[in-house]
Amino acid sequence: MNIFLSKVKFASIDAITEKQTTATNVFLINAVSFTEAEAKTYEAMQDTEFTVQPIKKINVSEIIFSENKEFFFEFKVCFSEMDEKGKLNKNNETILVQANEIIEALNILNEKLNDSIADFEVIKVAKTNINSYID
Repeated sequence: MNIFLSKVKFASIDAITEKQTTATNVFLINAVSFTEAEAKTYEAMQDTEFTVQPIKKINVSEIIFSENKEFFFEFKVCFSEMDEKGKLNKNNETILVQANEIIEALNILNEKLNDSIADFEVIKVAKTNINSYID
C-alpha cells in the first residue's frame, strides 16, 4: 500500500467575516508514485488556485474507513506474539481509523482487531488534520 499525504494551501473567503484567508486541505492519497499523488492532488483542486507543499509518503499498515465520518485518527499499535522458541516479538504498526470522535475510533479499532491472533496494545492515538481520502 503506497499512501501519500498532500497539503494544499489556497485562498478562501471566511463565511462569517467575508474576508479572504488562507486555507489548507490535507489529502490522504492512494497512489503508485509521488507523480501520481501530485496528479491526483491537482485533479482534486482543479477549479482552485493553490500551492502544493512537498508530498510525503507515509507508513500506514491499514486504513479503516467508515461512511459519513468526518475525521481520521492515527493509532500506533504494538502487536505482541510468542514465537516457537518462546521469545516475545513486538511489532509496532500505524493504523488510520475514520470516525467522528476518538472514543468511536477506538471502538472501531478494537472491533477490527479483536479477531487478531496477536495481543495488541494501543500506545498512541492522535487526531489528524486529514480532510479527505483520494483513491
